[in-house]
Amino acid sequence: MLQINRKRLESSPLEEKLRHNAWGMTKLADPEKPVIVPSLLHEMGWSDVDFLKIDIDGPDFDVINSFDGYFNPLKLVAARLEVNLYGGVDDTHHTFHNMDRFMRARGFELAGLDVRTYAMSAMPSPFAITAPAQNITGRPYQAEAFYMRDPAAPEQTDAAIALGPEKLAKLAAILSVWDQPDGAAEILIKHRKELRDVLDVDLGLELLAGQAQAGPEPALPYGDYIAAFEAGEPRFYPPPNK
Repeated sequence: MLQINRKRLESSPLEEKLRHNAWGMTKLADPEKPVIVPSLLHEMGWSDVDFLKIDIDGPDFDVINSFDGYFNPLKLVAARLEVNLYGGVDDTHHTFHNMDRFMRARGFELAGLDVRTYAMSAMPSPFAITAPAQNITGRPYQAEAFYMRDPAAPEQTDAAIALGPEKLAKLAAILSVWDQPDGAAEILIKHRKELRDVLDVDLGLELLAGQAQAGPEPALPYGDYIAAFEAGEPRFYPPPNK
């Protein structure tokens, strides 16, 4: 759709360009005065950042590289990054394999991948959102990659404790928001001692157990839920084919 109406969109008001997801046709900043985000944070006096989100439909990989050397000083615990599932093999291209290698080398693990598919113009597919963007079917084209510190990993124990209890609690909350109550519960159990002064770990586990059981059956308390899993109860399996 964007290709068909490209000439019309180029002369359209900003609002229409944004409505059609035509970010590439907009001028959002002065190219002669690039904004280096870590430098801007320093100028603003921000020395502690929990979460980083990058989605600028372009030089995302350049931006994440500008944070190299700042992840630990900023005490960053998680990031959500748009990645391309296409591209070449050059190690500077904005591709998932480059982004993944970069983040893993700096102590972050992939926690999730929300893939967006795009259909070929030879056989269009309905759009997945209310704008001409990703389709219901098609090739995997882009994705939202969710990265996190892994404070439950044995090799990350000392680094996790150094982050402090508030950061650990925030990371558990982020994982819950990402619909990963299992990862959040792992943090609470692994770092119960460190977290005891900032939250009620047992209450947290009960809330996470309720989140994990978002189904038709009544939610079990955390201890009963674990016991049911260990007993191999049918609730953990799909219903048998009839």
